[in-house]
Amino acid sequence: MIDVMDAKDLFLSHYTALEKKRGDDDGLHTLRSAAMDRFAELGLPTPRDEEWRFTPLANLAEVPFQPATTADLTMDDL
Repeated sequence: MIDVMDAKDLFLSHYTALEKKRGDDDGLHTLRSAAMDRFAELGLPTPRDEEWRFTPLANLAEVPFQPATTADLTMDDL
C-alpha cells in the first residue's frame, strides 16, 4: 500500500522526469508547471479539506502515475 505522502513524491518525481524528456517547448508548460507547484505545496486532498471530506483518495494513491501521450488518443476517444 502506498502512503499518500509517498504518492505525492512519486507523482512529483514522474512529472519531473516527464518535463526533462518533454522540455519547455510545449505550449502548456507554464500552466502545467504552475499546477505542479501548487500540488507540491498542497499534496493530495485529505478528509481535513472541507470540499474533499467525503471523498476517499486512498485508492488514487495506489494507481501508478502514467502520463497520457497523444499516441494514446484515437478519434474514437474524442
